[in-house]
Amino acid sequence: MLWKKVPKILKRRLKEKKSNDMASQIADLNLCIYEMPSDGDCLFHALAHQLRRSGIEFTTQRLRAMAVEEIMKDFDYYRAFFDEEEISFEEHLKRVREQREWGGEMELQVLARTLNKKILVYQGFFFFSEV
Repeated sequence: MLWKKVPKILKRRLKEKKSNDMASQIADLNLCIYEMPSDGDCLFHALAHQLRRSGIEFTTQRLRAMAVEEIMKDFDYYRAFFDEEEISFEEHLKRVREQREWGGEMELQVLARTLNKKILVYQGFFFFSEV
């Protein structure tokens, strides 16, 4: 968790919040929960949705391709962070591009850097990470 990077106002609100209910925690932060299709593309749907709110249009397919293209530019660097126990890194990238693999932290970090956007991930009880 990158707690030190969470803005002070969010830290204060989270510390004051007593509820374990994610929806009420997010509402207290003046944020909303949007439902995304659970089709294996949820990370890319969520990112495309938020970019659209900023006036930037990307399809999930384009975001996937962009992530793979950027990873391929520095293949050896990213390969070092990938556990090839189940599948090879090359196969993982092929599956990401072909919409047969979920996007993960690596793809999210690559897209944040490529798009020059700060991405804040909220997962469950008081867990923020900034990408």
